[in-house]
Amino acid sequence: MMIYLKDIVKQYETSVAKKVTAVSNFSLEVNKGDVLGLLGPNGSGKTTIIKTILGLVRPTSGEVKLLGQEPSDYRSREKVGYLPENAYFYSHLTGRELLEFAGSLFNMPKELIDKRIEELLVLVSMKGRDHIRMKGYSKGMLQRIGIAHALINNPDLILFDEPMSGLDPIGRYDVKNIILDLKKQGKTIFFCSHILSDVEAICTNISIIVDGVKVDQEEINKIMQKKTNLEEYFIELVKKIKYESSNNR
Repeated sequence: MMIYLKDIVKQYETSVAKKVTAVSNFSLEVNKGDVLGLLGPNGSGKTTIIKTILGLVRPTSGEVKLLGQEPSDYRSREKVGYLPENAYFYSHLTGRELLEFAGSLFNMPKELIDKRIEELLVLVSMKGRDHIRMKGYSKGMLQRIGIAHALINNPDLILFDEPMSGLDPIGRYDVKNIILDLKKQGKTIFFCSHILSDVEAICTNISIIVDGVKVDQEEINKIMQKKTNLEEYFIELVKKIKYESSNNR
């Protein structure tokens, strides 16, 4: 199993006497080859879940396994790639220097790093622009080099947090095709996105979280048997949950 979450609770202290629950009793399993989209309104806990999976946030309670290991074990991340929603890269570096640095963190031999960089530059359409300092990169170029950065170690599991965020239609199209290519390679992909048409085209499964609580998990093809599209299904479900929640207060 690639990702295992059991009864995850995450609370943040806002003052001495007050705590806010960001995630409540959240469970999830992601198997090898799955492409799972985690969906939810803004502030529903999606990024907290990703950070919990990676060990960047420690849950208040619950069990987390990443590739069968504790997230705190560095071996759990040897075959994992991650692109955060708002990735920060040192602007004085070139794209190639960033990828060389990332490869060195995995103790990859220089020959393998160079070979991998050439492959990735072609994959993300950045060949010939890798010697430009990143302070001169557009949002789309930063997103492309960020994807290459996440893939430098040829990971088995890739986590993307809003990979199409801020991109123009061409950038979105290209990033979607990159993810589809990774899917064809048999990679396991876990990502958050608000662009439901892309989720529908890419994912095998979805999980929906509202106010920190998982309200549904379903295979895409089963959803398509119920509704004409994922957007209709998602909006109706979230509105229903919000309505029931307000009536129970």
